[in-house]
Amino acid sequence: MASTPENSALSSGLAALKQKDYQSAIAHLEEVCQLELDLSRVERAQIGLVTAYAQVGDREKAIAIAQTLTHSRNPRSANWANKTLEKLSQAATPQKTADVTGFVPMASPPAKPSFSLKRQPKTESAALTAEHLSTQQSETETRLQLDSNPPPSSEPPLTRKPSELSQQNRQWHQAGRAQRWGNLPQNISLVGSPQLLWGLQIATAIALFWWMRFTFRYGGPKINDLLLRLPLVNPLGFLYQDPTQLFLAILVILAVGLPWIVTGLLKFFYESQPLPLETLSAYSPDAVRTLQRYCRQRRLALPQLQLLPNPAPLIFTYGHLPKTACIVVSQGLLEQLGEEEIAAIYATQLGQIVHWDFAVMSWGVLLLQIPYLLYLQASIWSEKTSDRFEHPFLINLIQGLGATIASLMYGIYWILQFPLLWLSRWRLFYSDAEAVAITGHPNALIRALLKIAMGVADTVAEDNSARPKRDKSTRWLLESFNFLLPVGYKQALLFSAQTSDRTFEELLAWDLRNPYRRWLVALKGHPLLGDRLSRLTHYARFWRLEPELDLPSPPRPFRWTQTNLQQWATTTTQQLLHNAQAWPLLPSAIAYGCLGGLALRGFLWVVGKISYELYIWQLVWLSQDKLGYLFAACWLICFGVYLLVRINSYFPEVTATNAKTERDVLKLQLSERSLPPQSTPIRLVGKLTGQRGIGNALAQDLTIQSPAGPIKLHHYPLLGPLAYFGSGFPQPGAWIGQTVTVTGWLRRGATPWIDVEQIRTRNNRTARNYQPIWLTLMAFAVVAWAAYLIWTTPAT
Repeated sequence: MASTPENSALSSGLAALKQKDYQSAIAHLEEVCQLELDLSRVERAQIGLVTAYAQVGDREKAIAIAQTLTHSRNPRSANWANKTLEKLSQAATPQKTADVTGFVPMASPPAKPSFSLKRQPKTESAALTAEHLSTQQSETETRLQLDSNPPPSSEPPLTRKPSELSQQNRQWHQAGRAQRWGNLPQNISLVGSPQLLWGLQIATAIALFWWMRFTFRYGGPKINDLLLRLPLVNPLGFLYQDPTQLFLAILVILAVGLPWIVTGLLKFFYESQPLPLETLSAYSPDAVRTLQRYCRQRRLALPQLQLLPNPAPLIFTYGHLPKTACIVVSQGLLEQLGEEEIAAIYATQLGQIVHWDFAVMSWGVLLLQIPYLLYLQASIWSEKTSDRFEHPFLINLIQGLGATIASLMYGIYWILQFPLLWLSRWRLFYSDAEAVAITGHPNALIRALLKIAMGVADTVAEDNSARPKRDKSTRWLLESFNFLLPVGYKQALLFSAQTSDRTFEELLAWDLRNPYRRWLVALKGHPLLGDRLSRLTHYARFWRLEPELDLPSPPRPFRWTQTNLQQWATTTTQQLLHNAQAWPLLPSAIAYGCLGGLALRGFLWVVGKISYELYIWQLVWLSQDKLGYLFAACWLICFGVYLLVRINSYFPEVTATNAKTERDVLKLQLSERSLPPQSTPIRLVGKLTGQRGIGNALAQDLTIQSPAGPIKLHHYPLLGPLAYFGSGFPQPGAWIGQTVTVTGWLRRGATPWIDVEQIRTRNNRTARNYQPIWLTLMAFAVVAWAAYLIWTTPAT
């Protein structure tokens, strides 16, 4: 950076060193080492510190800093450090003093960190050791800064484990970072002003409360109406009450206790532990310097650091204030990412803290934990309880009740997500831009995001039968905290080991060029990965760096001119009118239902007005719909008719001659023109993975591991959780880990998936998908409902 305080301190320190004012030089150069991110300037300061400490007689500190410089990537600095270290070692003659009894005291070993990682043999790329923390500092000071004075220790230093994604043999360009950087101009960052993000956070909080209240007030009476029709069951009185005060109290309690509640959940369910700074420094000293320097510049408290003993590369931040912010990282991320990549991904979390979006998102995610944990506990309880009985009737009864409750809670968890989607997507663009401004290294962030996607894909693809407990907890963590993760676990599946022979540019082609990608990502919690990486590539080119990937630059920010507005309106209208060519069947039916409903209602209104003028009193009521019954009926009619017309073409017959195999699957997934309505019949053989047992009663977590890579399965059983009340019904959740044959229709939206026709095991057990039947029944039901509304419309 051109004129920062760190550069001024470096110049002052070197000038004091020339004037032989060693104490002043040490003070200035130590400040540079603590705050500066540019490694070349840090090394210059360290060289000066070695000289200064040697001149004042503090050889131990000089030797410690020289040892750090021996691992420099700059050959000149490393050679200088080796020669200087040899001279200092020869000159130093440490002796242990003995008392009159002849006893020689030994140096006390430093305190061990509270969390112990597996130690690896020391390598040439060893990072700063744990001994770089001064044992003379207080506990609070230790969290704020790392001192360069290492205490003597008999234990080998912690060294970072080499990055390993064992199943993916990819070549990385290792593109470098900027030598001079600063905040990105607004027209370059492509994210708009921070006020827009603040407005989106406020709108999200209001929408979340309103959505909860609307769902309860609308769904509660409907549930009671259903209970009234069932024998031996009474309606629930609280479902008729106004939930406003209750929901406000719940949201306030969650907001106040957020950091402590989430910490407890992570510790109890996922065994999280504190992450000492010295341990993080062993993996990435650059990350520690980034945290310290940025927090000091922004006058923020250093975030708490937590570590999850989880093999998947994960990182997220939670809290309600910057001083209560906590950054959680998994062991898999520390092991699979490089030093600069860890620092870059930590910088994204700092961006979320400074923009405060972490508070709203962690608040929303904590709310989602309530139904999600109830879903988990219901499925676990029913499985454990049913194992205690031998009578089939009791087993089926317990499993059926558990599956029903678990499915209901999972449905509530899924419904409550919608208000968080928009903020969850847009905030990542802001945090990416802030991370680049902090580190000046967009290429490291590109590699970090890609390695996270690859690591998550490989973790999800692991055989469940090998480590069922670990795999289940990983899946729970990925799903329940999905909105806080930098990469969605579903979008990561495309970056599995099976696709490692394809370039990243090929894997990201759909994200960058499909004309309907903005519509198809609307119901996703993460933006398209290609969109994010193209922005990072744009930042690299802005600083005249060689980008890690050869991606096109994103479009420039929208300008509110008459020409742009006309062009946007034309394009949007055309895509909306032709959504049948691009959208999945149900969203397309809803859109066409609205458009057709408006047109039909307008036609009926005109008929009513003409009838009034012509004194045809039997039709005048068509223009007098104060309660909106007719508009609802028109929408339902258009919606149902559209479904009936499109179902056969959306689910064409799958035969042995037209079904594609794994040789064509990857090509179809990567085609930039692929869209969901392009129903490609497919037949795949592979291992079925997902959650086992009752937790997967809705078949919501099924994936096939084929030679073309893992692909998500959309399966809709006929009875769903009710099938657990009886025996003999096929349960795909019980086939996890087995080799199966899947036939269905491959579709490509923001993520690829297969609409299942049937799943067949090797012993010829078959589970059929009843989605076309359910949609047909839905179409007839809504048309019948429309007829009822028309019949009951009051003639006024």
